[in-house]
Order: sequence, then structure tokens, then C-alpha cells
Amino acid sequence: MYQYWNLTNLTIPSNLNNTRSINNRYAFFANLDLSYKDYLNLNATGRYESTSKLQHSDQTIDSHPHYFYNSVGVSFMPLKAFNVESEVLSRLVVKGSYTRVGNDPVNTYGIEDTAVLGPGYPSYSQGAISFVHNQTPTETNIRPEIVSANEVTVGLGFLKNRITLDASAYIQETKDLITNQTTSTTTGLRYTPINVGDIKNKGVEVTLGATPIRTQDFSWDLNLGWVMQRTKVLKLANGQDEVNLSTGGYAGIYAVVGEDFPILKATAYERDDQGRIIIDQNTGNPLYTNTYKSFGRVTPNYTLNFSTNFKYKNWGLYAVMDYRNGGKLYSGTMQGMAFSGQLEQSASFDRTQGGYIIPNSVYQNSAGQYVANTSIKSGGTSYADLPNYYGGVYSVIGENFIISGTAFRVRELGISYALGSDTAKSIGLTGLSFSVYARNPFYKFAKDNKGYADPEASFTTGNIQGITNSNQYPSTRTVGVTTTINF
Repeated sequence: MYQYWNLTNLTIPSNLNNTRSINNRYAFFANLDLSYKDYLNLNATGRYESTSKLQHSDQTIDSHPHYFYNSVGVSFMPLKAFNVESEVLSRLVVKGSYTRVGNDPVNTYGIEDTAVLGPGYPSYSQGAISFVHNQTPTETNIRPEIVSANEVTVGLGFLKNRITLDASAYIQETKDLITNQTTSTTTGLRYTPINVGDIKNKGVEVTLGATPIRTQDFSWDLNLGWVMQRTKVLKLANGQDEVNLSTGGYAGIYAVVGEDFPILKATAYERDDQGRIIIDQNTGNPLYTNTYKSFGRVTPNYTLNFSTNFKYKNWGLYAVMDYRNGGKLYSGTMQGMAFSGQLEQSASFDRTQGGYIIPNSVYQNSAGQYVANTSIKSGGTSYADLPNYYGGVYSVIGENFIISGTAFRVRELGISYALGSDTAKSIGLTGLSFSVYARNPFYKFAKDNKGYADPEASFTTGNIQGITNSNQYPSTRTVGVTTTINF
């Protein structure tokens, strides 16, 4: 904000925000609900939307401000339809749906924001200011992304719903996915929000619920869920085979045609046809690639969810936890610790004697053959050689810092107590309850992840998951007490 004292102590102009933006949006929406004898239901919707964020002021530019999306869903309950009464099967419902949703995740004026105030020297120097090109320009003729999904669900209940089983399968396609495409910094750009391409998701979810015990004073409920999802890249913009969605460093997140999404790539050791690491016979340093190598999918193989709830008279106890299996992530924290000599791996040998012999390594002899390495150290032969090795060789090989995304996590634990209605009335209340809870009280990562990175964290937002760094907050543990008073 401009104030009179700023006349003598000016704020750097690029740090000020004196802009005003207007985003106009309108839509027409229709909804239809039909029901037949309480066992057959249908819902259908349609929406036509228009947004000024995608309308270019230059009429010669092919902009796409208007889009339409719709949905339809049907549910059918055969037991009610055919008047079936069963002591075993108490619920049977079949659902099917098709949904299509439009989205425009771009900034206001993003497709026309061509110049910005330049920060720092030489853009701002001795009171002078200048404009520079926008380093994150949105694609001028960007199109809204459209997500279409087909889903089928079957729900079963047994023994008066003491046991329930719900299973669903879905296929979801995203056309014109909007995300940031990185660009070489030599162009003067950082990244560009574009329609990166088309992707397809396939998934299966199964949930089992049970009430093993239910009496007048005591009940026990539990739920177990299993989820598996895969995302495949169908097409990329401009016929590209792959797109880098992250910027810089020794690892990157990629969208690759025909591959799962997202894919983690990093600089890697050069290996022979037997998978052995190749070292330089003269220096002992391992050879590594100048380009990225694929290390597989970021997302987990599957996820297990578990929750349970106990009630005894006025007491309650509950727990929520989950387990994710597999997936890869890159830890920038590990890379930083390697550079400064703090990584555990750099203390697994006698550093006073220099480096170490890389297990399963080879070197190429004068005849061009790979020979098993049993004597040549990587990292030199003295303690003084190690800083250069870990700072200039080991720390630039991204493969060293790729770890498993497997994790077990207790999401929440809680215990509660509520006064009986008669006791509450005796003190002039209609209800009084107390509870103590803990969120994220415990987690256990994979063996190679010694707290370096949370698999659910990312150094940025959006589609770039799988890369973490030391600038992120650690996982937060919360303990709280609540009291509810009813008059």
C-alpha cells in the first residue's frame, strides 16, 4: 500500500501489488430427478459455462471461453423391485453413472499477461524500474480441460447389514489436461501452463464393513478398504512423446505417452549389460548419465484403509489408519545431506582411509572388457578427497536419492465420554461430552526412507508429485481436547 512514509523510503516496485482483476463467469444449469416405486432412480444434469479467463481480447486469436458438460446416473434395488425377503441378503443395490466435468484452472488475464515488473538488478537499480517478459506465460489459445468418467458400483448387505460389501470400478478420461510444462531457462521462461495432453485413469475400490459385536451396552464397527488406480498418458500436445512437468535439479516428473502417469526420472549410474555400476579406472568415480533415466511410477501400487469404532455405554474409542504400497519418490533432503557430508551412507565406511569400493562395480580395461572391481575406491584414498566426491559426484546422481513411497500411517485416534441424559439434566444441561484426539500420531515409512520425505508431500502443487525437498514443512502431529455443551 502506498503511504506517505513511502515517499522517503520507497518499496521496491516489483514487491508491490496494485493490480485489479475481474473474472466474469456465467452458466446455465439443468437438473432432472426421476424415481419409480422407490427402487429405480435416475438423475441427469447439464451445464453450459462461459468464462472470461479463456476469452482473448484479440478476436483473431482462437480462444475457447465456452464449454458444456453433463452427467447421468441410475440406481436400481432388485430386492425391492422383486419383493425379495431374505434373512441373509439384506441389501442389494446396483449403480451406474456417466459424468463429464469442465474446468479452467488458469489465472485471470493469464492468456494475455505478457509483461511484468522485473525484480532485482538490473531490472530495478537506483530507483529505475523496467518491465520484463512474463516468465510463466499461459498458452494463448488454451482450452478448458474436460474430465469424463464411467463408474459401476455394486453394494451388498448381509445379516441385516451387519456385514456390508461395496465394490466399484471406474474409467476416467481427461482431455486437454492443463498443467505446467517446463522450458529451458535459456529461453528466459520458467514454465508455461498448457494443455499437456490426454490421460486415462482406471481404478477399483472395494470396501468391507462389519459389526462383529452389537449389544445394548457395547458395539464394535470396522471398515476395510482396498483401492488400486492407474493413470495412463494417451496423447501429448504437439505430438510430443514426453513432457517434463518439473524444473531443474537431478530428477524430474514426466508425462510419457503410453506410460503410467506420473513417471519419475533422474540422472543415474551407467551400468553394463549385467546391471553392474561402471567406474572410471583412473579416478574411481562412477560414471553417470547426462540424461534422465526412468525409475517408474510415483503413485502407489495399492492403498489399504482401515477404521474402527468401539462404543461401551457412554464411552467411545475410534481409530483411522492406512497403508500405501510402492511408488517412487525423490528426496531433495537426502541430496542436500549428501552434498554437505551428513548422509548416513557417507558414514558407513572408515572415512579416514578415503572412499570405498562400490559393491557390484566394474571398470573397462584396455581391451574394452568390463572387469569386476575389487580394489579401486570411489571417493579417493584420503579423507580430504571425500568432500569433492560427495559434493561433486555422488550428490549429482539422482538415483542415489530415489526411495520407496511405501508408508503406514495412523491418521487419527480418539476417545470420548458423554454424560447420561439424566446426569446432564441434574446439572441443568441437555448434554455434555468430552473427547481427546490425536491426528497423525504415528507413521512408519519404508526402510530406505529414514524420515527424509513424506510420500504424500510435494515441493509444489498440481500434478507434480513425487519430488520433495527440504523447504517443506514436516508432517504435523496434532493433539486436542474438545468439549460439547448442550443447553
